[in-house]
Amino acid sequence: MNETNNKEVLQAINRAIKHKARFFAYRLPGSERYEFGAQLIEQQSHVGFVVFPFEVCAEAQAAFIAMQYDAKAFLKVPATTMDNCEALRPVENCSTKHDDYIQLAHRAIDEMKQGKFSKLVLSRTIVNGHAINDWGDIFHSLCEKNKQAFVFIYNTAETGAWLGVTPEQFLSAHNQSISCMALAATKPSNSNRAWTPKEIEEQAFVADFIAQKMQDLGIKYTKSETTDRIAGNVKHICNFFTADNLTMSQIEKMKKAFHPTPAISGLPQRDAVKFVMKNEKHRRLYYGGYIGPVYANGDFDFFVNLRSMMFDSSRYCIYSGGGLTALSNADDEWNETEMKSQLLREYM
Repeated sequence: MNETNNKEVLQAINRAIKHKARFFAYRLPGSERYEFGAQLIEQQSHVGFVVFPFEVCAEAQAAFIAMQYDAKAFLKVPATTMDNCEALRPVENCSTKHDDYIQLAHRAIDEMKQGKFSKLVLSRTIVNGHAINDWGDIFHSLCEKNKQAFVFIYNTAETGAWLGVTPEQFLSAHNQSISCMALAATKPSNSNRAWTPKEIEEQAFVADFIAQKMQDLGIKYTKSETTDRIAGNVKHICNFFTADNLTMSQIEKMKKAFHPTPAISGLPQRDAVKFVMKNEKHRRLYYGGYIGPVYANGDFDFFVNLRSMMFDSSRYCIYSGGGLTALSNADDEWNETEMKSQLLREYM
């Protein structure tokens, strides 16, 4: 483990937040190395960190943070260089009321029973004040407790500051090979009960969607056996997909076809997105989008922006969601969002 590098990253995170700098930091699943990058001037580069929203709109545009300074170099940048950095984008959402969520969940379940949708993913928000001044320590704690998750923190003027620990890979590309996962359904990580028919169906929708999209693009793939994947205090049903010898054109088409997957929106894909955008009272912004590093050779590791929160200098907004089917119970779905949100709430 590169302890010196990791300590510098934690120091750089706190310095970047203090000066409202444009930066990113992350830890890949299974790795012990923290990565950091900051961009203080406009720069043309394809090496850095991608931030893509749930749905591109006026309030949420795609962003890119160029890898201009690593942690060691950033810590040496004079503070006067960052004097003109803008304030953190303010948190404007309000907490989702229990009755509002239950009402929308009942409506979603009714529409699925009528056959309008196979699956819908609803989210809620938890908004409150904070007095945190050591974001690096929280980042480190999340890394220590969630070894197999993608832990991230970033800030730009256009996206705002975000922190999260996501279990879900969106799409990774290395040496013309890709990998992705179909992750859905949730129960406590210490639970030994069998997965319910609703949970099995919920995950199968995602796996079938990925398989169909690959077939439509003419991509030959390998699908793993179904397995449990632990993510902090919860676990999910998961399949892994891989494909080799792909062109850059095929990989780009996969990104466009997959996002947003049924794991974060529902099915049919575009109709579900419209339902979410129209009926959720809060703005998802970058929750449910994808994020991750792009390397010098063009390879990348993208993850779904889940188990995450947006924060400013005094308030935070935690997002928590879950997939509903016609077999769902509204109260159970609310309880699932409560369980998922605990991963971040314990630090606030």
